[in-house]
Amino acid sequence: PRAGLDELEIAVVDTPCLANFEDVLPLASEPGVRLRLTAAARELLEADLVVLPGSKSSVYDLSALRALGIDRALAARAARDLPIVGICGGAQLLGQRIEDPAGIESDEPSVHALGLLPHSTRYANPKVTERRSGVFSALGPAARVEGFELHHGRMFDAQHPALQLDDGTPEGSTRGSIIASMLHRLFDQPSARSALLDW
Repeated sequence: PRAGLDELEIAVVDTPCLANFEDVLPLASEPGVRLRLTAAARELLEADLVVLPGSKSSVYDLSALRALGIDRALAARAARDLPIVGICGGAQLLGQRIEDPAGIESDEPSVHALGLLPHSTRYANPKVTERRSGVFSALGPAARVEGFELHHGRMFDAQHPALQLDDGTPEGSTRGSIIASMLHRLFDQPSARSALLDW
């Protein structure tokens, strides 16, 4: 069911190649939060927060989003400054382009993504598999995160990072009410969940 008036509704975009759904599950444990999986564009417009989760094929999911009108719903949210969070594949979808010249994930060497954030993504080998920790700087200094990277995509041209990793590396991309990160399990830490829901 939809959220009540006294609840926060978090809509997770249901894509054909959805992956790592466990990234958003900790949010459902917070009181007053209703977590919903949906591919209905109207519901995405009406939610308090939309999360674009990981994907096993970002390019294929991009086509599905456009076929369902979800791209227009997300653009409308961005125009109204309503919150959107993209994780890994979802982060790639929010950028300007997805480039895959070696055909690692698809036959498309380059596609236009949703264009809601300034960064682009380029696929390359080897696959990044690394544990990370840092501060979710887009949500304030108290939002500590621990997670992992598991992707071929390298984000570039991000103008404002979403996180500051403990090794000093900036990570992710943010603009206005839109946040993107390649880091899985961002919201496992209570401080990160609290910061997100307060935001």
